[in-house]
Amino acid sequence: SGRVLPSACGPLAHMPTQPGPAASAPPPPSPPCLGDPPAFNAGYGICATYTPGHVTGNFDWCEHDEVDGLKAVSVCSECGICGGEPNEGTDIMSAKQPCQGSSATWNAGWGLCPTYESPGVNHAYCHLDSKFGLLAKQVCSECNKCESVLLAKAYVAPAPPTPACQGDSNAFDAGWGPCSSYEPTEANNYYCNQDKDDKMGDLLASAVCAQCGQCILAPAAVSPSPPPPPPSPPPPSP
Repeated sequence: SGRVLPSACGPLAHMPTQPGPAASAPPPPSPPCLGDPPAFNAGYGICATYTPGHVTGNFDWCEHDEVDGLKAVSVCSECGICGGEPNEGTDIMSAKQPCQGSSATWNAGWGLCPTYESPGVNHAYCHLDSKFGLLAKQVCSECNKCESVLLAKAYVAPAPPTPACQGDSNAFDAGWGPCSSYEPTEANNYYCNQDKDDKMGDLLASAVCAQCGQCILAPAAVSPSPPPPPPSPPPPSP
């Protein structure tokens, strides 16, 4: 037979020998949340989705989901552990480093720095997207992790020359819109390296549409002016 809990009057029962404790003291205040709660997103949702009972179920992952070395439980008050007022000097993530590289040209294949501004589609990938050895959060001030500076760095690796666009950018349409819908501020910009127009073979939007920022349109050829008409013949003599 299986184990049975000891009876309350059996020899192993633990009987209190002292009166119960007095009224319990109020719980200690919660520690302050760290990092940047409004920007926290480990790829599964913002802090608000870590509320108990939220449809995402993220509350069960408070101690697992992590961004920049900080787990959701330490950043999001919705996890129920942090949330107290920060003491002076406790905000360890408030000091921002100067941004590196060239924020005007940096592109990991998903869009320029403006597409990493919250709540844009790329903001959740600030700590993942990388180009020239630099993450988006190290280059783009839009990630809210670094501050742009006007002083030039001693050395910045030059970006490779941008190739000329291929195919017909006026006719490109992978089923989601023309090239104009791949501007950095448009939703399709995120799919520049995925969308293909079957009529143009294996050419991606990034290879056809200059709006993706990965190719440039060749200057339109200027047709030479037609030669002037020959002079009119002189009128016949009377």
